[in-house]
Parts: sequence; structure tokens; C-alpha cells
Amino acid sequence: MPNTEQPQIIYSAHHDSSLFIGGFSERTALSQEQQVRFSDYGSAETMPRNGVSHLKSKASRGIIDLNRAPDSDELFRTKDFENNPIWKPGQEPTEKEQTASRRTLYNPYHNQIQAAVERLKGPGWVVAWDNTADKLIGPTEQNEDIQMPDIILSNMGEENNAGSESEITSRDPLLLELLVQKLELELEKHHLPLEIKLNLVFQGGYIAEHYNTRRHPGIMPTDHELQSFQIEYNTRLTHDQQTLKPKPEGIRLVREVFEGTLGEAWRSYYR
Repeated sequence: MPNTEQPQIIYSAHHDSSLFIGGFSERTALSQEQQVRFSDYGSAETMPRNGVSHLKSKASRGIIDLNRAPDSDELFRTKDFENNPIWKPGQEPTEKEQTASRRTLYNPYHNQIQAAVERLKGPGWVVAWDNTADKLIGPTEQNEDIQMPDIILSNMGEENNAGSESEITSRDPLLLELLVQKLELELEKHHLPLEIKLNLVFQGGYIAEHYNTRRHPGIMPTDHELQSFQIEYNTRLTHDQQTLKPKPEGIRLVREVFEGTLGEAWRSYYR
């Protein structure tokens, strides 16, 4: 039996940094504010503290996106989410620099996740910890842009569903439904009537897709199960959307709500 008191959870805040390091700060066309808005600002602060590993990015996703597959076309972006060019004309990273970013940023980060996976003393979870500004997102299956809800939980399932008829989900659908139930109770305890959606637009990036034994049986060196999923929360909960000024109470609440929820879901699932 796993240790039900100490959740074996690996948290990844892979988009937290807004820094254009390594000489790239002089070459980006994004303003300081745009650089922050292009990051998952505050995600390292809201990341729950009850896991066994807590990873965060060292550089902006504008240099290399840690939550994309190594062969993805979106690994090296040219524009931010507002369609602003990331690089000044002629200042885009060269192929040699992209190779260096793989070697110094991408590979070490995923090596850290894999090492954390191999240190698990039983079954474990990998949580891709993301956020999105209070804006239109999309498209949905109906090809509609919708306002970002308060919370989206994703396990590579079907839109507004914990499961999928066509694919193996990265997390047990019953476990995702259990998490929703626990989250609703925790939100009620804190008097937070927040909206929770499943696999809506965001179905889980590479980290949620890759680090689990449901879709990739060989990812664990033992016969223990590894499950993964993505949590995406609306940054209106933690930051002023105009000034980006943090809301300390909101940051604390998001962190504590998910700490309580994930800890209780862990204990209930493995009890």
C-alpha cells in the first residue's frame, strides 16, 4: 500500500518564468509587461507545497516551450498569445542557439521530471501547473471562443468529460471526477463559488500527456502506476488583470485550496 499521508506528487510550473536569459533580453521585441503576460505569472507562488518535487522554469517559453513535445512545431515560438512578434527583425534564435536551448533548458528540465518520477516510492502523480489570463480562449469543439473559466482540469479526455471513447486518458477518469468533488467541497469551505470545467480547450500539454503509465507504460522503472493531468486556473483569482499587481490573499487561497484538495484526493483514492 502507498503512503496515504504523504502524497507522491510531482508539480511542474514550467511556464512560470518571464526571463529572456542568455543575451536574448536585448533581442526580444516584447515589452517587459508583454514578457510577463506571456508567462504563467505567479504559478510558482501558487504551486501547492505538499508534493515530493516542485519544478519551475528558468526562462521564458519564448526561448523554448518546456510543455511541448521535443518535435513540436510550437517548441520555438515566433509570436506571443496576442500575436505580437517575440523577436526583433533578424534577431530570431539561430538553429545553433535553438540546439543550445534544447541542451541547456529543455533536456535538463525533463531530466529533472524523469529523475523525480524514478525516486517515487510507489504510485505517483505528475501535475502540470498552469494558468491563463481572464480572456477569450478557444476554439471549442463547436469552434467557439469562450471566456476562460475559473478552473480547467485536463487529462487528455473529451471536452467537458473526464473520459474518452477514443483515447486512453492520462489520468483515471474516476480519479478526475473524485478531484472535482473534493475541489468543490474545498471551494465551498473557503466560500469560493468557482466554475470548474473538464478538458475544455485545454486538454493537457506534453507533460500531462507524457508522464504517465496509462499512455506510456515504460515511463516508470517499476510496476507502480504513474498518472498525470493539468490544472489551469484563471489569473484573475491571483492578479489584477490590468496592472498585473498580485493579490496576496488570492495567491494564498489558490495554493491552499489545491493543497487540501489534492492531498484529500490522494488519501481517498489510495485508502
